Amino acid sequence: MLALAVLAVVAIVLASLAVAGLLPSRRSDGGKGGGTVRAADAPLPRSGTGIEVGTADGARYRIAAVTGGVGGPPETSSQSPPSRTAFAYVEYILTNPTKGRVLLDFPGDVFVRRALVTPRARGRCMPQAGVPENLCTPPTTSEVVRRLAGGELIPGNGGARYMPPGASYLVRATVDVPVARALTRKDMRLYVWRQLYMADRLAEQAPFPR
Repeated sequence: MLALAVLAVVAIVLASLAVAGLLPSRRSDGGKGGGTVRAADAPLPRSGTGIEVGTADGARYRIAAVTGGVGGPPETSSQSPPSRTAFAYVEYILTNPTKGRVLLDFPGDVFVRRALVTPRARGRCMPQAGVPENLCTPPTTSEVVRRLAGGELIPGNGGARYMPPGASYLVRATVDVPVARALTRKDMRLYVWRQLYMADRLAEQAPFPR
């Protein structure tokens, strides 16, 4: 009976300390700071219907478009767009749906209304089979904006990075040529078209949310 009483007292003391925040808590960020709420517990951004693509060596990716618009120059560019123009971008969710790690890659490419690309840059905006003729895809720079769910990217050899199983990230794909500032989300699309992912299939669209 005495032992039970002692255990009860200890439990009460520990509970009081926990409430007061005096006991250490388990970190969900590997001890790197940034709070204790895991990214996996946060709701994903609203997105359109996702599509899943893969490569011949077994890597698979799921992408779902979130939003698009125009903004300033890409972070990789030191130039400013000409007057009344901007750089278009699309943000999408990139997910590893497999049970193993996959190489971080960016299957999605931005397509914009060709008439809204500045005349001097239209030669760099290419049409693709399966995409409406009034749309073309310029050179694009893609980067991970933030982690949404699952683990952090895993570093590999030669600067490569890998996505752990089930992880999701918000990606921003920004075109490298200026477009008319009047361009809106209605004037752009997100497609996967490269043969690496599509083999003999035509380009497939990842639609924006309605």
